[in-house]
Amino acid sequence: DADVVVRADPPFSRASTVLQLPLDVVPYKRLPPEGTFTVETIPLGLLSRHNTKEQVWGEINVVQGRLQLKQLEGEIEEVVLSLANGGIGVVAPAQYHVVKPLSKDMEMFIRFCARPGTGPLASNADDGVQKQSRRDKGFG
Repeated sequence: DADVVVRADPPFSRASTVLQLPLDVVPYKRLPPEGTFTVETIPLGLLSRHNTKEQVWGEINVVQGRLQLKQLEGEIEEVVLSLANGGIGVVAPAQYHVVKPLSKDMEMFIRFCARPGTGPLASNADDGVQKQSRRDKGFG
């Protein structure tokens, strides 16, 4: 019998968007914290023009149905996310975008990621408290 090598899944999969997550980012927040957003539960703020925070990457994960992701600046593109194409869309820090469910069975969640020691992951070595910018705009 040949030895079978089992490899762990990578922390992130290749996105369906042109934009990909940098290899050195780590997830720090998930929306919703458990489960998924559906057509009925997706926050209205996600359905209108909005942006991620400075130094925060968004990874949109569609687990059922179809969702349109439209990047409005930076790497401008419009893509339909579904399991057929991997279901993952990436949004760069502070990038404006909008999402739109395209099927009634759509389910999705968002992982917010940052480089260690930056943005929401920046910590004060003295007290361990996370620092956040006074300009707290955007999701994530």
